[in-house]
Amino acid sequence: MPTKRQAIRGEQGTVSGQRERDESSHTHTLKATACFGLSAADQIGSALWRGVLGGELTQPQFLVLVAAHTRPGLGHHELADLAAIGRATVGPLVKKLVDAGMLERKKDPRDSRRSVLTALPSAIELLAATAEGADTVDFELMAPLSAAETAAVVQSWSLVAAASPPAESLSGASDPEPTEVSALDTRPWFHLRRARRAYRRIWHAVVSDSVSSSQFTLMTVIHDSPRIDIRTAARVASVEETTALRIVMRLARTRIVRDTRDTSDRRRSLLTLTDFGQELHATLWQRLAAAERTLQAQIPLQARSEFLRLTRKVARLP
Repeated sequence: MPTKRQAIRGEQGTVSGQRERDESSHTHTLKATACFGLSAADQIGSALWRGVLGGELTQPQFLVLVAAHTRPGLGHHELADLAAIGRATVGPLVKKLVDAGMLERKKDPRDSRRSVLTALPSAIELLAATAEGADTVDFELMAPLSAAETAAVVQSWSLVAAASPPAESLSGASDPEPTEVSALDTRPWFHLRRARRAYRRIWHAVVSDSVSSSQFTLMTVIHDSPRIDIRTAARVASVEETTALRIVMRLARTRIVRDTRDTSDRRRSLLTLTDFGQELHATLWQRLAAAERTLQAQIPLQARSEFLRLTRKVARLP
């Protein structure tokens, strides 16, 4: 079995010629992409959710409970797809909600190997109590846009997310029950989340299945600004500092980033790409344009510039 580093090293390919050394061009170019705009907008939505509802119900919990309530009888993977949550992470989330008395998990009477999930009354009550907060997140997220702009960008996000299985394609689920809780499809931040998830799939297929787009963004910032500190790198990359710290720790373990202490302030870590990291970044950079083309292929040509403009506006980017 190859080591993690060997797997990543296999991504390098052949990199020839002199590397570009324009100290700001890479970050500037990356920030103009749909990838960066979607990521930054999603960060805004997540931060708004934590500020409004973080103490009551997390965003992933809300998504799972709404999906389980509106489509009772889904299996784990179907629920994950409908709620735009990774299949690998939905298991622990469901277990926590089952233990909390929010979800009921039982064997599928048609297939004993399969478990199905249903929202319990306590979950339905909690959803109703948090619906106003979820509405507030929608309103605040889309505040920079007019109603017409909101409709346009939500439509584009939906087109981008076309690779994700739509609710209509899910089989083996019961018909929705009448409910006062808004369906997920009515919420702009949910369409944004699905578009972001679709891009992650494109990234893994076209750019790298070993280095995530978030890791690549930080690599790009470090590439353009050697010896940058983590706090500044997080701000430039539009990611939370705690998230940036986890990413840097992973990049350091895989010998992509060198993390050294600032001799003038031992509390600060200064970041630099290793030679291996430089080569890997150059290879992945060459694949970025193909990922962007794939992402926007679902959007009509005449609507692409508006999609980018409005997504950046939601992300509060200049």
